[in-house]
Amino acid sequence: MKKIALVLVLASFLFGCSSKPKVDDRIVLKAGKLSLTVSDLESVFSKANFKGPQDEFDRKEKFLEQQLDKMLIADAGLEIGLADSVEVDSAQQMRILLEILYKKNITDQLDYSEDRVHKFWEQYGGEIKASHILVKRKKLADSLYQVIMKAPDSFSELAKQCSEDSVTRDKGGELGYIRIGNMVKEFDEVAFNLKPGEISRPVETLYGWHIIKVSERIKHDSMDFEQNKKIYRRFSTWFQRQKLSDELKEKVKKKLHYKMIDETLEMLREKAAHLREVLKNSEQPSGNYISIEDFTPDEAQKPLVRADGLTLTVEEFVKSIKDKSSSPGYDLMNRVFIDNIIDNVFMPRMMYIYAKQKGLEKSPEYLRKYEDARNGFIYRMMESQYIQAGVTISDEEVREFYDKRKDMFVEPAKVRVSEVLVKTEDEAKQILGQLHDGVSFSKLARKTIRPGYAEKGGDLGFIGPRDNSIIYNQAIKMKIGEIGGPVRIGSEYAVFKVTGKKPKQQKKLSEVENRVRVNLMGKKKLDNMRRWLDERKKKVDHFIDLDLVKATLKTGKLKDEL
Repeated sequence: MKKIALVLVLASFLFGCSSKPKVDDRIVLKAGKLSLTVSDLESVFSKANFKGPQDEFDRKEKFLEQQLDKMLIADAGLEIGLADSVEVDSAQQMRILLEILYKKNITDQLDYSEDRVHKFWEQYGGEIKASHILVKRKKLADSLYQVIMKAPDSFSELAKQCSEDSVTRDKGGELGYIRIGNMVKEFDEVAFNLKPGEISRPVETLYGWHIIKVSERIKHDSMDFEQNKKIYRRFSTWFQRQKLSDELKEKVKKKLHYKMIDETLEMLREKAAHLREVLKNSEQPSGNYISIEDFTPDEAQKPLVRADGLTLTVEEFVKSIKDKSSSPGYDLMNRVFIDNIIDNVFMPRMMYIYAKQKGLEKSPEYLRKYEDARNGFIYRMMESQYIQAGVTISDEEVREFYDKRKDMFVEPAKVRVSEVLVKTEDEAKQILGQLHDGVSFSKLARKTIRPGYAEKGGDLGFIGPRDNSIIYNQAIKMKIGEIGGPVRIGSEYAVFKVTGKKPKQQKKLSEVENRVRVNLMGKKKLDNMRRWLDERKKKVDHFIDLDLVKATLKTGKLKDEL
């Protein structure tokens, strides 16, 4: 691609600007052949909340000053032909293409209107009083549901007998009052659409199969809507995003002929179940027991999922399971869990092929972002290999800095204390009284509620001003053997005894050399960059049009403009 194309598009993504079509092409910043328009500037701050005109102007001025320096550097890189030596790797290309695909199919479709938020509140607002029965297997869930349909009053007793939720089981499955977002999305979508007294069919989530009962709905009024509008707005957007994402996934699966290989999935499940049985431990989810070493080479390469031109093997799937440490359990009988793994590992590849089939890699938006990614590399290359190349710090400079600023490298005085921490001030006063009556500190220290310190006699060791400032600030003024307190620490109270002291000490150069070098390197690079920019400004045209910034403020005019 020609260099002129790089020049025309550099400013947008390298410097944080949107690639939306320009509305106002007046130039607000120029750096050599590069420029930023009013439209570019507005896109950067499109979601900003300004306190007023002065705040808007100050933030935009600061942003433009920072961008001027970056653009001067990038312009110099283009001038010496660095564009020809920089390529965007395949992972970056994939990221750009998926970003455009998601934007077109999800982000641009979101409805942020007040009407949309209100409709969401009508469906999901207020609180519901809910109960549930949680089991791992669908067959059991279906059987329980049939029993409950014949005898609805049996719900609570069946929850006590059969539910695998240890928190709610003994309470007959009662969850109490919940709001939207307290539970997972699949649960909420069903629960908040039940009327009081209704019981749901089994619904699957990452945790298993739930049968949900709603007994009451409260606080579903206009006051709730106004007080919690921000929350409902956030969840309205999130639910929309999830729905649009699911629709896109289904569209991609259909287009690329997605297929789960059932016999491979069954092999995975059988192997996991067998290993769990061998280990005689049925408490853990089945997937916790398998690793890639449990499969023959042929089994490891079997396809679990296929799509046009793509395959997800058993090996890739099992490795992904082990990487998903935040999961509540690797239950291979749980389809939600399996789908989540596939969405994380396989779906991006499918999306990438789908986006290419739709021709998005030839779109102006993709070409702009591709060039912006290249220019990001150019900026970093210029800074590291040209501007800051050869910047070093000598041993003499380190020594000189240390000798002139020894006060920066002093270890503050420390004090050793033992402490008895208790819940109330009255308890602390009683402890203090007993100490004055001659009871040994080590004996009373057994009452401390600080975890792990009762057996140490309450010894906190040597502390400095940053370790426990409340005790330190008093203890440093006291003599060894003196008792202090009570002092309040958070919601608790402490009585303490000074058992030792260390005077402040000058740190040796060898102890702080790395810190000195980092300090000096940062300063030298900053000075070097400033000199380079000053020279560059002498060579190329550049400006920031603050009058144009003032004239285009969205929050009104500045006071001096009125």
